[in-house]
Amino acid sequence: MAERPNQEFYANILSNMPLFYSEEKFYSEQNGELTYQKFWDRTWILKIPQGLHYSGSYLENMWRIVPRRYVQSVPKNVLILGCGACCAIDSVLKLWSVTEIDALDYDPLIVDIGKKIYGNFKGKKVNLFMADAEAFINESKKKYDLILIDLFHDAEPSPLLKNQQFLSNLKRIIRDGGTIIANLATIFRDKDEETFRAWNTAFLESFEVKYYGNRLNVFVNKNIPSDYYNMHQSAPYAESLKGTGLDVVGKPEEYYYIQHLPFKTAIITAMHTDVEPDIEFIRSKSGIKHGLIIWSPWRKTFTDRPWRKLILPPLHVKGNGMAFVVSNYQDKWNQTARRDLKKFERSGVEMRSVSREEFVSGLMTSLQKSSVKSMFKGMIERLQNAQLHFWLAEKEGKVLSGLAVMDYSNISVHLAAFTSDSEEGTYSGTGLIDHWYQYALKKGIKYLNFGHIRQYGETKAWQGYSDFKRKFLDKEIVIRNQYFRFF
Repeated sequence: MAERPNQEFYANILSNMPLFYSEEKFYSEQNGELTYQKFWDRTWILKIPQGLHYSGSYLENMWRIVPRRYVQSVPKNVLILGCGACCAIDSVLKLWSVTEIDALDYDPLIVDIGKKIYGNFKGKKVNLFMADAEAFINESKKKYDLILIDLFHDAEPSPLLKNQQFLSNLKRIIRDGGTIIANLATIFRDKDEETFRAWNTAFLESFEVKYYGNRLNVFVNKNIPSDYYNMHQSAPYAESLKGTGLDVVGKPEEYYYIQHLPFKTAIITAMHTDVEPDIEFIRSKSGIKHGLIIWSPWRKTFTDRPWRKLILPPLHVKGNGMAFVVSNYQDKWNQTARRDLKKFERSGVEMRSVSREEFVSGLMTSLQKSSVKSMFKGMIERLQNAQLHFWLAEKEGKVLSGLAVMDYSNISVHLAAFTSDSEEGTYSGTGLIDHWYQYALKKGIKYLNFGHIRQYGETKAWQGYSDFKRKFLDKEIVIRNQYFRFF
């Protein structure tokens, strides 16, 4: 649904647009007179009497660009609430051609116009419903990987978006790990804090995306197990940093890292924890009086004053991948990973448990960049008292690749990995991941922490290895926001 009218905004747009070469008018019982305009450059607009751009090329692009950027995996089932003239349907089909789409709207005339524009979606898995959104999801028994919501009354988001029962039903029909993208506001109106908080409370992980005249919010339905936490909040990792000049106080899942400054001041980081930093506790344990705290919640994505959102780039990596250790773990891998494992099993590569020194020796002769080698080596050397395990994949006396992991609580974390120029064609990397799973099963470990997974906006140098890890993940946890306060 389009924007609130703004004369200056539209004047700027229209002054740069070619004149339309065709125009048709329709009458809808729900919306009144509709005007369909098509331009020489193949763009188009469908307007309702209030002058609003109800559908058109703008929305085609919005519903193509935003999902492409923020939906991590190919959705099998998509629900579109408020499909209008079918812009979102067409955009989703262009992104993921095998997707099955359920789409609904309350105005059959507008949907019929869209079907004419896009060729009625013949041969596509598109199910169109003329229905009320609230009633539809109340009765729905299906689960969806992606839900797109574009429910407006004229220029205002539908009051339904504040309804707690509506949000509860959305949570019921979205799969674990699924994504909801909701067009909640326009840039011409203030953000509705009541609506925003209701959605944040329901879905925990959320963030705002601006697309020209619209504000969209992306919500990810990720229920992180209560006993799963990141390496940065583990006792071995905290202990390893004590010799680096940082003061570390707290306990697992509540560690604070303190960089002391003159005059009993400090910069404190509370990284990947949902426990709000306790200033009096920090003062009592560190002796500081004043400072700056930077907090990056693990599950939460918003907090109240005196905390403020930090606009600067995160001081840490944003993505984390995890997997459940179960006996049939290979069934959950994607098809490429299962196929690569079969090729590895025919390659004649052997796995060997090695010492810290032998692993580091292989690492330093690998294809990794020098800076990455130094980072991995330094981390492994600092973790002297941790439960570390090192494996090498070898063939005919040659080291092909290696993997180092650390165990903490009921979790095993991917610390470091490398490949050599002899690895190509052996799929030894997949073999090492399989070996890690088997080790975890024998040890009774519940979760594998795959470590950092590249997110949009981070360096592209991490993309290849992140794509490799994604073959094996059950969940991808993203740290969206970090906050700060002075005390």
